Amino acid sequence: MGRSIRLSVTDPGVGLLPADLDMVFVRYAWLSSRSTAGEAQGRSTLARARQWAQAMKGDLSVHSDGPGTGSTFTLELAAA
Repeated sequence: MGRSIRLSVTDPGVGLLPADLDMVFVRYAWLSSRSTAGEAQGRSTLARARQWAQAMKGDLSVHSDGPGTGSTFTLELAAA
């Protein structure tokens, strides 16, 4: 990507297993990690968010070092 704007959000939650990283943007996929406060798993929303980012020539990605380490979601969009 050329000039871009990047926004990252990190949470200290349960983290994600490597296999879950591949599935976090798949609608209705069940991950092995569970939420910390009993929230519903929202991959349908994450899948749509990634589609919107890609429609704007960007991307939405996730990184986690594993269980207990939290997760970082990064939105990257082309700069105007």
